[in-house]
This record gives sequence, C-alpha cells and structure tokens, in this order.
Amino acid sequence: MPTVFKKDLQMKSDQKLSGKDAKKIIASVQALYGEEASSMLGKKDVSLRRTGGGTVATLYCSEAGPLFFEAEGDAGGAGGASLLPTLLALWRVPILPTLLVPAPVSAFLINNADLMLPGVLGYENWRDGLNAGDVACIAVHGNPAPLALGRLLVCGAAVTASLSAAEAVQGRCLEVLHVFGDGLWKYGGRALPNAGFEVSEGRKAVRPLAGAAMAGGGGGGGAADREEDGEDGEDGEGAAGVEEVEGAEGEAESEAEAQEGEEAEGEEAEAEAAAAVEAGRKAMDELMRQCFLQAAHGLKPSHTPSLTLNPDPNPGPNPNPGPGPNLGSNSKPDLDPDLDPELRRRTG
Repeated sequence: MPTVFKKDLQMKSDQKLSGKDAKKIIASVQALYGEEASSMLGKKDVSLRRTGGGTVATLYCSEAGPLFFEAEGDAGGAGGASLLPTLLALWRVPILPTLLVPAPVSAFLINNADLMLPGVLGYENWRDGLNAGDVACIAVHGNPAPLALGRLLVCGAAVTASLSAAEAVQGRCLEVLHVFGDGLWKYGGRALPNAGFEVSEGRKAVRPLAGAAMAGGGGGGGAADREEDGEDGEDGEGAAGVEEVEGAEGEAESEAEAQEGEEAEGEEAEAEAAAAVEAGRKAMDELMRQCFLQAAHGLKPSHTPSLTLNPDPNPGPNPNPGPGPNLGSNSKPDLDPDLDPELRRRTG
C-alpha cells in the first residue's frame, strides 16, 4: 500500500470518546508501544475523527493534535496491530525502531517513495526479532526526529545482514505510510520538530543538525562505515537509494554537455548554410554570364544598334562639332576594352 495521506484530509466525522472508550484506546496503545506512549492520550480529551474522500482513515486525537491512526487497507503487522503513531507522537516520544538514512534520501521519501535497502546507513532501538510487517520509522543520519514511518518489508535480521554485507543488498526495506509533508502532517498543524526540517516555497527537506553525532546507532556500522570511508556501496535500483542522487547529478551533467554539443552543431550548421548560399550566388552569376555569351555568339553585326547624339529626324552637318569622337549614323561606338573578347569579335 503506498503512502496513505498524499492529499489534504477531509473530515467526515468528529466524536469525543467517552471515558470507557478512551480507556480502551489507551490500553491498546500501551500494549503496543508502552506506558510512555499511552500517557500522551488523556482519558478525558480523546476524540475519534474519520476522514472521507480519497483518504479513508481513523484518527485518535488529543488537544495536541492527531497522535495515532488506523488506515483503511493496512492489514497490520505480524500481530495484527493496525494502530500506528503519527510523526507528531514520535517527535514527543521515540517509541519505534529507527532506520537511519543519508539526507539526500529524504527527498525521495518526501515524494512518496518507499525505502530501499541500499539507502539504509544504520539503525537505532533495533532488534533482530523484528518481522516483516512490524512498524518502524526513518530518520536522517544526524537528526534524531523521524521523517517517515511505515511497515518493514523484510525482517530485522535481514536489515542487519545487509549493513554488514561486502556488497550492497538490493530490494525494498520499508513501505512508507506516513511522511513529513503529507496530508496528515498538514492536518496536525504543520509542526517542525527541529531546525533540520525545512519548508521553503512549498519545497520540503530534512538535514542533519549542526554538531550532531554521526555515528551509526545500534551497532549497524556496515553502511555507515562505508559512508565515512567514502565507499557507500549503494548501486541498487531503488527509488530511495543514494545512488539515485548520484545518478541525478550525472544526468544533469550529461544534459549540460548535450546542450553544449547542440549549440556547437547549430553554429556549424549556420556556417554551412551561409557557405551554401554564397556558392549558389556565384553559380547563378556564372550561369547568367554564360547565357549572355551564348546570346551574343549568335548576334550578327547588322543587328548591332547604332548610336547617334542627334535626335533630329533630318540630320544635317553639325554646326558646332565639339571635342570627342564623332558618333554619326555610320560610325560605330568605341567598345569597352574590358568587354569579353568574344563579344568584341562578333560586334567589331
């Protein structure tokens, strides 16, 4: 089942529980998560709220907000438990085993991805007796506040073994049901547990706290040690693996190189086009010259026009002959010395 609260919640009903019903809920919480967790619900201020629309869930709220929930479609863990704490409750009391991930993985989780085994660096409050289906939460390495919770898809021993393996183990680790930034977080008042949780212009991120201890908890040193040595060993195909962050950076670099190559090809194409236009112009000039010579080749001397400067229809002697050549009716014009020799021969 994917992340439950992708959209904003729409409340269908709101009912304040009687003391008897509140005691039952508190007893269930205590059996699952301990007395400290049950103390967050007061006997006189427990209300039950049901959501409608595309997200169907039951919320158990106190004056502080929604602290526990049951989601439709969640069959529960190995023991059949379907009552889950909210992030608001986990920020008050750390009651779940925790998987530690690097900060870049949080971006994938916030975008509704499940957690993959290659993205796990370590753990806290862990035990190998955990079974697939049990509840666990996820925190960024160096920030104690969880950013997501869900159900394990592998047993606790498999997680421990993957951290000590020489090569990264592939596969999904945890199915996320509730994550920082989703509809349930918004309904709970959009709280931020510490300075590492950031919301800016609609974008959300979780980062390690300054000066926080970065050692992997619970003895889960395999992946954490590889990270410190600069060898994360994470080359899996999961949506929330560190290798996807590196792959995204590589894709960005490839896109930049491709764009530079396209610009160079564009400039080369423009130069080739300009050269083709110039070659076409020269070819057209030569064609016109050849056409002119071909026409002149067949021209007879009798067809050569005579030039005269006297427009009078009854020409007579020129009373005032001026300097320069006398262009009478029987004279031929001087030809341009630069004229084509072939043309001079035909018209001379």
